[in-house]
Amino acid sequence: MRKGISQVIATLFFLLSFSTLCFAEFQPDSNRWVWIDSNSVTGTWYDSWSVSVNRNYNKPTVNLWVLQYRNTPEESVSQTLFTVDIKGKKLYLLEAHDYNMQGKMTKSLEWDKYDDNEIRIVPGSLGEAIYYVAMGYYIKSR
Repeated sequence: MRKGISQVIATLFFLLSFSTLCFAEFQPDSNRWVWIDSNSVTGTWYDSWSVSVNRNYNKPTVNLWVLQYRNTPEESVSQTLFTVDIKGKKLYLLEAHDYNMQGKMTKSLEWDKYDDNEIRIVPGSLGEAIYYVAMGYYIKSR
């Protein structure tokens, strides 16, 4: 009986190893993009190569690009540039670009630095996760 169960488990493991190759999720370049969060519909990463820390005007900020993949019937990828106000605990959108899965840009938006694009950080939200990534870079840069 034990031999039969172990054979079933081995067979399931073997079959599942092939199914993960067939149904692999979108994965950006792991040398550059670092995972932040995901759920059943979206995956979110930040670009570790382009993070910049600014200490201007006694208002420390961190700029970082965030990539978000949406696993919907019309799959898409967006890249958004955020400025994170470390002391004020706020996010600001600077740019957002949407792409289809063939890499063609479908939408592009830009905002003035602090005009009507403030995002308050809600506990447990993606915004909070982005804030903590930025805070880590700010602390590391001291």
